[in-house]
Amino acid sequence: MTYSTAGSATLSLPTVLDVQELSIYYHNQQVVDTVNLTIPEKQLVAFIGPSGSGKSTVLRCFNRLTDLIPQLRVTGRIFYRGKDLYDPQWDVTSIRRQIGMIFQQPNPFPKSIYDNIAFGARVNGYAGNIDELVEWSLQQVHLWDSVKDRLSVNAMALTIGQQQHLCIARAIALDPAVLLLDNPTVNLDTCSSSHLEELLSQLKKRYTLIMTTHNLRQAARISDYTAFFGTKMNTSGHSIGYLVEYAPTSLLFQRPQQALTQRYVTGRVL
Repeated sequence: MTYSTAGSATLSLPTVLDVQELSIYYHNQQVVDTVNLTIPEKQLVAFIGPSGSGKSTVLRCFNRLTDLIPQLRVTGRIFYRGKDLYDPQWDVTSIRRQIGMIFQQPNPFPKSIYDNIAFGARVNGYAGNIDELVEWSLQQVHLWDSVKDRLSVNAMALTIGQQQHLCIARAIALDPAVLLLDNPTVNLDTCSSSHLEELLSQLKKRYTLIMTTHNLRQAARISDYTAFFGTKMNTSGHSIGYLVEYAPTSLLFQRPQQALTQRYVTGRVL
């Protein structure tokens, strides 16, 4: 990767996702315009920008959750470790095992804590020891000590912060390479948010993390790279999201190359 003000550019890090000329249309109306960027391995990349700039929609393209939205069309190419994610030969289920998704509202299954972890492993034919996998997954998200004596309890009884940790444990039980996190702390209190930030800082040693956030301080604290998405008007007067600037986080916040980025990160009105 070499540094670039609007798209991909880089340091000498392996690339996990390579986005080329990505545009997104909804009901034939363009909503995201020509995104180019590369995601480095085992780094935390933050997507920031105002509402409507397309950052969450772009994020969902990475494991093809956009396939589930009627009338939404994606053009361009996204390569995962050199293979086109939109190649018809890809099994979408396989993609979502390798590129997991964590939503802003925790969505544990209405099952026991144990079964939340074990269910996906069983469905995917896990041949190892399920008990060990459950324990390992919960340990990775710092939840094991607080739930090990109540694994049979319904996961919905956990606090929201614990539920979010559980959802991450459920995702990593499938041995993904990438975790997508869409505003994962927006519904958490300050303490739970801080604990999740600490967890993400540790998880990036093992996984590539891509997260959207409206919290600029959070992005500055924990991300390695930041992509700033903005909005512009097309000739019909419709708002379109686009990538304004992408850079190592310290550079983007301290020495942004685009005036729009400068205004956004300093809190000025766009």
